[in-house]
Amino acid sequence: VNTGYTKDNSYEGCTDEVKISIEVVANDREQLGELTTTIRQTVIDFFESDDHTQAELELIPNSYTFAASQISYDADKPCYFQTLTYNCDTNP
Repeated sequence: VNTGYTKDNSYEGCTDEVKISIEVVANDREQLGELTTTIRQTVIDFFESDDHTQAELELIPNSYTFAASQISYDADKPCYFQTLTYNCDTNP
């Protein structure tokens, strides 16, 4: 998504955003909570690490906002699931 339009350019904004979604699935709610907590901490740890290759540095957004969907249950599987969403600012 391109946003941040200015009076100087009404076609291309100065902000690019990428939405990344992670669907997390587990057998029960407790396991789902543990998995989502682990995923969120892993993302934070990766971004905050000082040990990145140049290629990895290019993947790290300037900032992001986080959101999580409601927890749902699928009786056909059966499983619990939730979607974690990161809206990332990808400007250089």
